Amino acid sequence: MTSSLSPELTALCEAASHEQDPKKLLELAKRINDALELAEPGKQKSTQPAPSSDNSTAA
Repeated sequence: MTSSLSPELTALCEAASHEQDPKKLLELAKRINDALELAEPGKQKSTQPAPSSDNSTAA
């Protein structure tokens, strides 16, 4: 099976799959996410907060 991921991204994913330290895993996940966002220039990072399910402010 061939991969269409860059070698750097493949290495990050491989490292994350074996990481035991939660802090290091989170850092790897952030780096993977950043690399994926750079690989898809048409998609922008969402800066809006997720909609709240709190209906107490609804009219």
